[in-house]
Amino acid sequence: MGLDPNEYDVEELRSITDAEFPEAGFERRVKEYGFLWTEPSEFRAVGVEDPTPEQRRRLMELEGVDPAALSSKPYLESVPDDGDAVLDWLEFLVTTGGNEGALEALERYRNLGWLTEDVESDLRGYMLGVGREDGDGLDAFDTADHLLSFAYLARLATLTE
Repeated sequence: MGLDPNEYDVEELRSITDAEFPEAGFERRVKEYGFLWTEPSEFRAVGVEDPTPEQRRRLMELEGVDPAALSSKPYLESVPDDGDAVLDWLEFLVTTGGNEGALEALERYRNLGWLTEDVESDLRGYMLGVGREDGDGLDAFDTADHLLSFAYLARLATLTE
């Protein structure tokens, strides 16, 4: 039941991020590489913040998650027993920013209150099950990547109930 960024509708993700995107070059890169960018772009917003209420609602709707499942922070207070779902998310993080970027993202999500310190520690342990990849760190993530991480986290939170 893993999430695949390539299965999401690009226009839907664009509308959730509220960001400005170039048309021609972006369309070609998305079709060829999914959400991987061939080079940094000024159109990428690298900030990490809580989704707006509208973004949150739409992400929950896309994932079929009851909004009540994430009623208060921290959203993820324990790691679910479904190791495959956990590894899917971590593999997405590693593919996006490399191992260092994945670890930086987990730390940032903890600082935002999305997950607890214990969950961050447990997820770092799960990182041993993910292949080693170099990357550009947290700078490799854009707003859509963080929103997709929020969707993964929402899915994981429902698995712990």
